[in-house]
Amino acid sequence: QPRDTSLFSSSMVLWFTFLSCLKEVIPLFCPDVCECHDETLICTNRGLKSVPQPPQGLSSAARALSLGGNFITHLSPGDFCNYPALKELSLQYNSIQTISSKTFVPLTELKELYLGNNLLSSLENKTHVSRDTFYGLNSLIKLRLDGNVLSTIPDGAFVTLGNLGYLHLEKNNIRSLWRNPFRGLGKLRYLNLSKNNISLERGNPFRHLKSLSELQLSENRIVSLREGAFRWLTELTTLSLSHNTISDLDHNTFQGLTQLRSLALDSNNITVISQRLFSPVKQIQDIDLSRNAISEVQINWIDCELDGLWAKRAMQFFFVSERTNERKKTGLFQALLKTNFVEIKQTGRDTLLLLYNVVLLHHVGNLNA
Repeated sequence: QPRDTSLFSSSMVLWFTFLSCLKEVIPLFCPDVCECHDETLICTNRGLKSVPQPPQGLSSAARALSLGGNFITHLSPGDFCNYPALKELSLQYNSIQTISSKTFVPLTELKELYLGNNLLSSLENKTHVSRDTFYGLNSLIKLRLDGNVLSTIPDGAFVTLGNLGYLHLEKNNIRSLWRNPFRGLGKLRYLNLSKNNISLERGNPFRHLKSLSELQLSENRIVSLREGAFRWLTELTTLSLSHNTISDLDHNTFQGLTQLRSLALDSNNITVISQRLFSPVKQIQDIDLSRNAISEVQINWIDCELDGLWAKRAMQFFFVSERTNERKKTGLFQALLKTNFVEIKQTGRDTLLLLYNVVLLHHVGNLNA
């Protein structure tokens, strides 16, 4: 008899252990309208007008929640209280117009937030999106707001996102970036502002982005670039300014870009490359100037010296015919590389002039090609 009791007790212990493990393995409490796989809740294209909740108000241990392709128009406090373990939240391709203050406070572990392709028009007006909308997202690394209808980024809009590394704001209607729109984003590495209506005529919008590595500003309305427009971006390696209407480049435009390696200036209205324009970019490897109206190039090759030591340096200049859009190698101007000043004249819009992959051996006061 005592032996039977012992066996029964052991069986009960094993049973309760199994139930405990089962609870840890499947704690998703999946909403009826969603599909659940491992730690992911898939609720895409379900015709939803609000955020679905777990049954009986239980907290879900889901790590990812996908709500894309629905008809959600508003996000409010309480929507995510039952999803405290989320690390990834996708709300893309809804019709979100408003997000209430502190909606995301419960999501302290969230790493990625996708709000692209909605109808958000402001990050300032409290009737749309307030400045503390992102309050509580201390762990957030990636934020997508692309494909909305934002017209401005107010001062300190992202100040609570101190760990943010990637920010997508492309394909909006942003016109002004004057004041401190990126204050608090000291760890941001990637910023995409392409396909907006930005002019960069005033203000110093990039002054707080000390860790930025890549900046995309293509397809905006930039006509000219002021002196030192990017001087705070000392870690920047990639800068795209293509497909604007830039015609005027101050000789100190690229001041401070000591780590820049790739610069895209193609498809603008640039006519003159001034003598010291690229002097600050000591690490540059690729400059794309195709599809411009360049008639004069002034380059002081001595400015390419590296710490007064013999060095090899490769630089690519693309002056490409609008008609052929073709890139070819050429041995032109080898003799002129002996001088400190090169002036090149184009005779027509279809003149193909390509000074490609020039390797320089230089020393203080001397230049040998």
